[in-house]
Amino acid sequence: MKQTLLALAVLGSFAGAASAASSVTLYGKVETAYQNQTKDNLSTTQGAAGESRLGFKGTEDLGNGMSAFFQLEHKINADTGANNGDFFEEKSIVGLSFANGAHKIYFGKSNSPIDRIGNNVGHLSTDIAVKSSMGGWRNGAYYDYTSGALSVGAAVTTKGGAAGNSSTTISSGTVTEGQSGTKSSYGAYVLYAPTNWSLGAAWQADNDNTGANVPSAYKAQLPDTFNVWGIKNEWLVTGSYTYKPVTFNASYAAAKFYNDAKRKIWQASLVGQLTSNDKLFVNYNNIKTTSLGATMEKQYQYGLGYIHSLSKRTEIFANVALVNSKAGLSTTVDSDGNTIAIPDSNDPIKYTKWDIGLRHSF
Repeated sequence: MKQTLLALAVLGSFAGAASAASSVTLYGKVETAYQNQTKDNLSTTQGAAGESRLGFKGTEDLGNGMSAFFQLEHKINADTGANNGDFFEEKSIVGLSFANGAHKIYFGKSNSPIDRIGNNVGHLSTDIAVKSSMGGWRNGAYYDYTSGALSVGAAVTTKGGAAGNSSTTISSGTVTEGQSGTKSSYGAYVLYAPTNWSLGAAWQADNDNTGANVPSAYKAQLPDTFNVWGIKNEWLVTGSYTYKPVTFNASYAAAKFYNDAKRKIWQASLVGQLTSNDKLFVNYNNIKTTSLGATMEKQYQYGLGYIHSLSKRTEIFANVALVNSKAGLSTTVDSDGNTIAIPDSNDPIKYTKWDIGLRHSF
C-alpha cells in the first residue's frame, strides 16, 4: 500500500511553510523465491536476488504548472537482508517538470533509453526472459515528453560517467567520471501506447570502450584483436497488441561491440488473463553473438510462467524455462542475467531453470 507522508515526517529536513508544499511517497517491493538451475547434474539455489527494493519519491508544486521532484530507489536481497549494490544505486534523480508534467528534465542515475521501452516487453513474472540491455546510466541528464499515449525522451551522460556509463554486458568497473579516452553515452526513445496496442523504438550509444572486465576465460580463446567487450551502440524495437484476454508482445534488439562483435536478440510472448486473479505467460527468445565471422553464442529459450494475485499488492508466481546453447565449452552469466557460451566449441548445452515465489508491493 502506498503511503504518502509529509516530507517533514520522512526526511526531517524541511521547515515551516515549505514542508506543507512538499510530499514524499514511500514505496517498495519485497520478493523472495526458491530458484533452481540444473546443468550437467549440478543445481544452484538463491532467493530472487535484487528483485526487492525500497524507494522514496517526492514532488513540490512550484506553481504555474511547474513542479520539482526527486526519486531514490535501493535494491536489497530479501532472503538475506543484504544490500544489492550501493545505497540508492538503482535510481537517484532530481529534476523539474513543466506544463503540468508534460515536460521533465532531471539529473542523476536513471534508466537508459532502451530500458525505458524494453523492460516490460516479453518478460515473465521474474527475469527468466532476457533483456536487450540492462541499465541505469550514471551521471546523466534526461528529458522526457509525454502527451496522451505518446512518450519521447533523450539522455546523455558525462564522459566516462562511472563503470562504463551503463550496466550493459560485462561493462568495465574502473572508469571514473571525466577520465581521458572515454566517451559520453547518449540515446533517445519513442513509445506510442494507446489502449490495446503499443509500438516503441530506441537507440543508444553506450560507448563502453574500456573492456576492463573481460573474463580471462574469454581472453584465452578470443583473437588477439578482440580485447574489448563493451557495447558500442545498440537499438531496440518493440510492439504489443491486446485482444482480450490475450496480449502478444515482441521485440528485436541488436548491439554492436567494439572490435567487430555483434549480438542480436529477439523474443515473443503471449500473456493470457485466465481469470481476474490469474495470468499465464508463454515466452520464446533467441540470442546470437558473432565476432570476426565466427559464431560465439547461439542460444534459444522457451519459458512458461504463472501469476496468481491474492490481492492488488500480493502475488505468488512460478516459472520454468528450457535453455539450449549451441556454442561454447562452458557457460557464464553476464550482468543482464543471460547465459553466455564461451566460444570455440559446437557441443550443445541444455538445462532447465525454474522458480516459485511470493512478492508483496506497497
